[in-house]
Amino acid sequence: MIFYGLWRWRVRRLVREDCLLVVLDILLSNLEYNHSVTCYRSTSSRVKQARELEYAARCLTRDLLSSRTTNYLGSGDWMTRRTAGWAEALVQMQRQVIASTPARQTKLESLLVHEIRCLATGNLGALVWRQPPPPLPRRVVVKRQAIAVACTILVAGLPLAAVLISQHFLHASPGILGWSRIITGIWALLYILLSLDPAIRDKIDTAHEIAGLLRPPS
Repeated sequence: MIFYGLWRWRVRRLVREDCLLVVLDILLSNLEYNHSVTCYRSTSSRVKQARELEYAARCLTRDLLSSRTTNYLGSGDWMTRRTAGWAEALVQMQRQVIASTPARQTKLESLLVHEIRCLATGNLGALVWRQPPPPLPRRVVVKRQAIAVACTILVAGLPLAAVLISQHFLHASPGILGWSRIITGIWALLYILLSLDPAIRDKIDTAHEIAGLLRPPS
């Protein structure tokens, strides 16, 4: 958990230092994938591509013009709306990724090329903007978060709890019970990590790529 926390802090720091570079890298990766795969694409690969677009959208809303750096500006609210609209344009690309057709794939590639060109040249005003959806009521958000946390704790801790309870009724050897506790404990830890961040593997790959891009040449 400590290592994971340090890793997340390092990734967030890299993203904050150059958010546009991170988003540009993700879009370039998506464009390369669309060019390389010209026939069958599995559902898992489409979902992976959609997750990458979701992460790019979150980077824009959280790190490009964050509220902590723009809340004292007169145009701060306008900047927040602009970044939300730019992010929504990336989110809507997910529909063309999941429900792909030849026409939609061509449109998606043209949109990716346009966004990449705007990011590479710093022409942010020409980025595609879409009206973001209205925010959900706070009560609904809190309810969903509470249900998600409860389900995560239940699924992660149920095997470990079953082992701890069964050791009072089963006469198994201490070695078997010890290994059972270790295995179920590892399962609980991994499940919690994956629940906190389902795209952790994609972010690790992206962090390595971004670190390589930001590393000064030797």
